[in-house]
Amino acid sequence: MKKLTLNKKLLLVEILVIGLFLIGHLSPSLAIRTHLFFSGHPLAGISCQLTFVEAKSDSLDVYELSEAVQEKATGSVFTCYEVTHSVGILYFAKAQGQA
Repeated sequence: MKKLTLNKKLLLVEILVIGLFLIGHLSPSLAIRTHLFFSGHPLAGISCQLTFVEAKSDSLDVYELSEAVQEKATGSVFTCYEVTHSVGILYFAKAQGQA
């Protein structure tokens, strides 16, 4: 078996990172779960239920979590998230606070 060179290993890592980014932003629910996971709430990102609340515009939707998530640093409670349909097939989530 042939050993991989450093360039091939780095290329594999780059492809993996780009692939995970794309997979994490393919749908509104995945975008919210990815946002929760990377903002320090991995269990909420995996186990919470999401419900669609309203469509504010063609590319902006509001979703609500079944369980509120509290930020440790500021004490803010987040239950609503705005999801923007951005470039091509990608969605991006942003916390909006309570309903």
